[in-house]
Amino acid sequence: MNKLAITAAAALAALAAFYAWGEPPFGQTPDWESADERATNDIALADFNGDGWRNTTGERSTGNGKRHVFYLKHYPALTITAIRVDGKKVPRGDYCFDSRAGWFSLKEAPAEGAGVKVDYKWSNRLDFFAGNETRSQTDNRDVIYFNRGGALEKTPSWLSTARVNTWTVKEADYDADGDVDVAIGGDAFIKVYKNTGSGLERTPSWSTSEPGGWPECFAWGDVDNDGYLELAVADSLAQWFYVFKNNGGTLEKTPSWTTNYDKARYVAWGDADGDGDMDLAGGTSPSVGVAEGFVYLFRNNNGSLAKTHYWKNDPPAGRCHALAWGDVNDDGWLDLVKGIFGRGTGNDPYADIYYSNRGVLPKKPSWESDVYTYCFASCLVDADADGLLDLIQADFGVIGYFGNGAALPRNPSWVYRAGSPYAIFDARVGDVDADRYPDVVVGCNALPSNPTGGRNKLFLNRCDIGIDVEDFGAAPRRGAVALRWGVSVAVAGFNLLRETEYPSAAAGRVKINEALITGRSPYRYLDADVIPGTPYRYWLEVVPLAGPAELHGPVECTAGRKASFALDQNVPNPARAATTIAFSVPAACDATLALYDLAGRKVASRVVSAKAGGNEVEVDLSSFAPGVYTYRLEAGGKAAAKRMVVVR
Repeated sequence: MNKLAITAAAALAALAAFYAWGEPPFGQTPDWESADERATNDIALADFNGDGWRNTTGERSTGNGKRHVFYLKHYPALTITAIRVDGKKVPRGDYCFDSRAGWFSLKEAPAEGAGVKVDYKWSNRLDFFAGNETRSQTDNRDVIYFNRGGALEKTPSWLSTARVNTWTVKEADYDADGDVDVAIGGDAFIKVYKNTGSGLERTPSWSTSEPGGWPECFAWGDVDNDGYLELAVADSLAQWFYVFKNNGGTLEKTPSWTTNYDKARYVAWGDADGDGDMDLAGGTSPSVGVAEGFVYLFRNNNGSLAKTHYWKNDPPAGRCHALAWGDVNDDGWLDLVKGIFGRGTGNDPYADIYYSNRGVLPKKPSWESDVYTYCFASCLVDADADGLLDLIQADFGVIGYFGNGAALPRNPSWVYRAGSPYAIFDARVGDVDADRYPDVVVGCNALPSNPTGGRNKLFLNRCDIGIDVEDFGAAPRRGAVALRWGVSVAVAGFNLLRETEYPSAAAGRVKINEALITGRSPYRYLDADVIPGTPYRYWLEVVPLAGPAELHGPVECTAGRKASFALDQNVPNPARAATTIAFSVPAACDATLALYDLAGRKVASRVVSAKAGGNEVEVDLSSFAPGVYTYRLEAGGKAAAKRMVVVR
C-alpha cells in the first residue's frame, strides 16, 4: 500500500471549510523543526536515554460508583507501580493500563467517594524517534532527536546502523526492565530495538522468525495482565491480525494468535467492556472505491483473546486508518475513535467516534466530523487542561485540533497545513518542554516527486494555567523558620519572599535567598535571619523555563525561640536514600557531624560552617547498608547524639 497515492491538493481542498471553535492551545508556526529532511512515516515519543525518569507517588482521584476509567496527570507514562482503592492495593489482574494514552481501567468501579491512589513512573525529558522510508536522496536510517533540557536537538544524534524502510513504529517497555524499547515494521519485516539501559541499540536484536507481509500498524498491550506487553499487528498484505505473546520479557518469534481479515490496517488495545483487561480493536482498509472499512472488536476473557469478533460497526463505514481509545464524553467508559481514509468519493468524515454505553459500543457512530479528508493518525489528549479529552487528527498535509468543551465540535479550531509537496504522516502527543501540558510532534514526508522528504515538527502547548506547587509549608525551628515545597515539572528555580507586618502592598515583601534556588524536588530552605517569636508570612516565586514567574502562597509561621545548642531527630526516619538532620547553635562556628554503626565504627563525617540559629544538613544514605546508626554533633565545646534507622 502506498500512502502517497493521494494528491496533497485534494487533501488541502477538502479542508477549506475549517472554522474557529474556541481558543486553541497551539500556534500556527512550528516551535521546532528538524534541520534535516527525511521521509518520516511513523514516529514515537518517549524518554529513550532515561535521563528524565521520575516516580510520582500519590496521585489521587475519587470514585463515583460508575467510573471505570481514570487518567494520569503525566503522559506518556512508563509503568504503574501500584493502584490502591481506599488504601487496599488492586491486584495486577484487576486493572489494565495504556502507557501512551495515560489511562487505566479498573475491573470494579470504585464506590462513590472512594479514594483512588496511583503511583507511576514518568519522564520530563521526552525524545523524538522518527522511522523513515527509503527515498533516493534521503538518509533513510531511523533516528532519534534527543531532548536536551526541554528542547529537542535539531540534528539527530542517534541513527540506526542499518538503512531500513520503516513504515510503522510503536514504543513500549516490553521486557519490563524500566526503559523504553521500540518495535518497527516495514516491507516484510518486524523488528525491535531493545533498550540496554543507556539507550536503544542501533541494530535491532529481535525480529520475526520469517519475513512477514506488510505490517501496517502495531499496538502493545498486556493481554494476560502478567506485567509483560504483547505485540499486536495489522498486516494488510497477509490479511491477518496477529499477536506475538510475551513470555516473561521475551517475545515469541511466531505469533500464537492469528485471525484472518481482509486488508487489516490498524490495531488498538482498550478495555472496551470495562472488565479490567485489554480487548483488541482491529480496523480494515479496502481498496479505493470500496465503501466498507469495518472496525472489529475481539473480546479478552481473563487473558484469553477470542479469534472471532463480537462487535463490528455498520456500513457505510469508510476505510479505517487510525484507532484510538479514550473517555471522550467523560462518563468513565472508553469510547472508540476511528480515523477515516477517504475512498475518493468525498463523502467520508475525517473521524467517527463510537460512545460507549457502559461497555457496549453502538453500531453506528455517535459523532462524526464535518470535515472530509484522509486521516493518518488520531490522538486523544486533554490539550487545554480542562479535564476533557480533545481530538487531534493528522492527515495528508494537514493536522487539526478539535477542542472538547460542552461537546466535541465537528470542525477543528486549529489547523496547520504543511504545504505542497509536503505530507504529514503521523502525530504524537506528550510534554516535551516539561511544563505539564501536552505538546504535538509531527512526522513529515513528501510527495514522490520530492526526493528529500520533509522536516519533522513540534508544536508547543501554549496553555498557561499555572504550575502546581505541592505541599508548600513552613515550620518553626530554634531561631529559624524551615520552608519546604515540591513541584512535579522542570523549572528554572525559585525565590522566597518574606513579609513581617503583613502590609497589603507587595512592597513589604523581601526576597530572602541570594541566588536562585535550584535542585531536585522536594526543596528545603532554612530562614535563619529572623527574630525569635516573630510571626512571618512567606510567598514562593516559581521561575519557569519559559514565560513569566508565578507567585504561590502565602504560608504563615512564627519563628522559633532564641537558639541554643540542640540536635533534632532526622527527617524522615526511617530513611532510605537520604535524610535531613537539623540542629541549632547559639553562635556561628564549625560543627562536626559524624555517623557511627552499631559497632561504634565511624562510617561518615562532615564539618559544617554553622551559622547562629538553625541549620540543616542533608545526608546521602544511598551507600549505607540497612540498619541502626548513631549520629553525633560536636560544636562550641558541646556534643549531642541521636539514632536513625536506614531501610531499603
